[in-house]
Amino acid sequence: MEIVRRLAATPQAAAEARWCLSSLVGSVSPDQMDDLRLVVSELVTNSLLHAGLESGEPITMTVEVLPNRIRVEVADPGHGFAEGPGPPAEGHGLGLTIVDRLADRWGRDRSSETTVWAEFALNPV
Repeated sequence: MEIVRRLAATPQAAAEARWCLSSLVGSVSPDQMDDLRLVVSELVTNSLLHAGLESGEPITMTVEVLPNRIRVEVADPGHGFAEGPGPPAEGHGLGLTIVDRLADRWGRDRSSETTVWAEFALNPV
């Protein structure tokens, strides 16, 4: 199963990303759904707050359910960020620290877009 959603950079983007995960209900455990919703919300919010996007610019969320894992990717045309989560800075939150704690592994790729991804071992219902 794969979910691909192009979100407009607006204040509603994180809520829309969480809503898009509803097709996974019944395929993953309720606890894992909570973790996925939170991670997706944090990654999309980071794009909104830190990528330097203009209102309406695209953020692409991809969620892929594989036989033994779930991979989430959030991509935007922004400028990227320094490696790894760190302590909160003035005006910044705990988004990547939350992702680091909930996901089994995560990282970022930078090409023409910045993509932040997170992977979870699949916890079926």
